[in-house]
Amino acid sequence: VPVVLAVAVATFLIWLWLGPQPKLANALVSAVAVLIIACPCALALAAPLVLTVALGRAARRQIWIRDGLCLERLATPGMMWFDKTGTLTGGKLQVVAWHGDDASLAHAHALERTIQHPIAQAICRYTESRIDENVELVDPEFNSGKGAQGYVNGQHVVIGTQTWLLENEIILDCYWEDLQTAALQRNCTVVWVAIDEIVTGMFELVDPLRAEAVGTLREIGAKGWKIGILSGDRQEIVDNIVLKLNEQGVSISRALGEQSPESKWKIIRDTKATESGPCAMVGDGVNDAAALSLADVGIAIRGGSSQALAAAPIFLANGRIDSVIDLLNASNSVIRGIRNCFVASLIYNTFTLSLAMAGWIHPLIAAILMPISGITVLAMAMSTRAFAERK
Repeated sequence: VPVVLAVAVATFLIWLWLGPQPKLANALVSAVAVLIIACPCALALAAPLVLTVALGRAARRQIWIRDGLCLERLATPGMMWFDKTGTLTGGKLQVVAWHGDDASLAHAHALERTIQHPIAQAICRYTESRIDENVELVDPEFNSGKGAQGYVNGQHVVIGTQTWLLENEIILDCYWEDLQTAALQRNCTVVWVAIDEIVTGMFELVDPLRAEAVGTLREIGAKGWKIGILSGDRQEIVDNIVLKLNEQGVSISRALGEQSPESKWKIIRDTKATESGPCAMVGDGVNDAAALSLADVGIAIRGGSSQALAAAPIFLANGRIDSVIDLLNASNSVIRGIRNCFVASLIYNTFTLSLAMAGWIHPLIAAILMPISGITVLAMAMSTRAFAERK
């Protein structure tokens, strides 16, 4: 704006000094023509138009984006962290084995049915045949990433990880340790049940990788992104998944298990401080909400908790992890489209501005030509390939 105003004043003074008679009239006409033709509508419309078109197409693909700046951030490779359960895996855990006292299953169901978590839901599906409506649950407590506890019919029930048992001063004996070792070798997630500080059983759960996970991670890595895994599961299980991914050509920079929501938040914070490029987080559970909110780009997947969806500026309502590839491709298209619109607008304005300064364009003609640049930018925005339909 200051440049255009300076050009208009210079045009007025030059025509007033050197122009033909009537000098004042010709100087005013030329200066007004410069002001009209240089209206920055096209420049102002370039970025919003391209982003609006991209966001509309993304919504039709069931990708909901509430912050268009996230698309611009994804254009530069950085570090992308993935949650495991429900993100890299399908999130439909199944109990494949139960070791222990069957009388504990009714207590487990009474406590787990109060929790919205994939592991709790899997246990409830397994124990639904042992529902006891007469049980009384008192003081239930859920600890993200560890487990739950409460009083069922007056008995203290603790369900969760070995760490959660230790925090409740419950120790595993050699028998249970051996069962856990065997389960981990089968890549199973282990969940313990203890009643009145005595271990009464162990669930084995499995959650295989999504069918599209390997190809998606491989392509993300090919685009220059570093890939990391943050999981609340045991480190042994995370290491086994990394081994499988490496065998299929996926490079994992870091893979961390046994991560609480607080530790995930700290890792995202440290990544933003130490790594070059943006820090992205992809997750679906309540354990990821803080990390999704802190990341430069938070991406939540359908099926996750309401906290995760509220924290993440991008929501994959289609539930497909390969939509992350669409986001990366669209981000490049958006940046390219914005730059093209800027260049076209600047070239158009520079050319017409020169004509107006030379006195070859009347203000009325300028008023007709000025919207053409806006229409051109609109057409270019509509032609961007962001979130275009796949062939």
